[in-house]
Amino acid sequence: MSSRHVGFSTKDAVASIMGAFREKHGEERRPSEPGRTGAKAIAVHIADLPSGRTIHELAGDGDLQIETSGWRLGLSEQAAMGRARGGQRALSIRSQNGDSEFVILVDTISSAVVAVVSQLGATPCLPSPGHVGRALVAKGISFNDHLYRFSAIRDKGGRNHFLDSCPDRVELGVDTYVHSSDPAVLPKVLVADGDFNLIDTAIARNAVSANVSGSLGLRNLTGLVVPSHLNVGVDLLLQMSDADRLPMRFSVGRDLDIGLTRITELPSTFHVGRHIVANGASICRLKGGMTVRGNFDLRGCPISEVPWGLEVGGDLNLSGTGIKAIPGDTAIGGNLMVEEGVSVPSTVRLGGVLMYARPYGYETVRRPSN
Repeated sequence: MSSRHVGFSTKDAVASIMGAFREKHGEERRPSEPGRTGAKAIAVHIADLPSGRTIHELAGDGDLQIETSGWRLGLSEQAAMGRARGGQRALSIRSQNGDSEFVILVDTISSAVVAVVSQLGATPCLPSPGHVGRALVAKGISFNDHLYRFSAIRDKGGRNHFLDSCPDRVELGVDTYVHSSDPAVLPKVLVADGDFNLIDTAIARNAVSANVSGSLGLRNLTGLVVPSHLNVGVDLLLQMSDADRLPMRFSVGRDLDIGLTRITELPSTFHVGRHIVANGASICRLKGGMTVRGNFDLRGCPISEVPWGLEVGGDLNLSGTGIKAIPGDTAIGGNLMVEEGVSVPSTVRLGGVLMYARPYGYETVRRPSN
């Protein structure tokens, strides 16, 4: 007798067994995946964004799962999405292709944002954040501690201002950290009781006056003009911004950092309470009789001469510059870092040691007898 299967295959047998198992024990259904089944989340259109993206509110938990199917999430994002099951609304920012790029989770009771979630590796900055924020406000949604995600600041009176349309005067009562993918229209007059930090943003309108009790950070900004009336209680941080000058007069309570900027010189009248950091800046000249209370870092600047009467309370770092000699009336309270071969007269007052710049760092050397 020949060994043949008649009318019943192994595949049919497995299907039959699995069918019986499901009938007895029930079936655990997995969320539908659009890529496999063509399922699409049920959502209501909320707003259009200038970039061509759209905002949609998802109908339920299952729609959130469908919308984010295939997303790779970090631990904090996983926790946020886990808490979203029940008691939270979900809004999706979709690309022009209809793919979800961000999910905004909103508490149903307080109508406040509780999380903004995106995939691992995606930019953390919302597209058109001011427009997204206004769309949420129109739906009665508040931001709570997520104000910065929508490029907004809150003034002393509790009013929110989006960075792309600030009023002429803003007074802030708490530390503020903000950035925007849209050009910032800064207040003409900025008053802050704490720190104010703005990073990675293009400037459409600059502040004319800034009075900041804490630190003022304006880092990696394009189109920046430093306010002409400037008073900073702690640190002024301008690293990597494209500012090319400082105001004629200004006051900084502690440190000034203009590293990697296009600033070419320091003004005649200013106050900095401690260190001046200018490494990699475009400083090419200094005025005579200048005094720096702390360290003075000029590494990599295109400066070729040290002015007469320079007094530095801490370290003076001139490595990577074109300086060949230190004037005899220079006074340095700390260490002097230079390239090998720089002339250091015996009349230079040096409280620390002389150090030569090396590829691996600095080498302390005996001071030449000249």
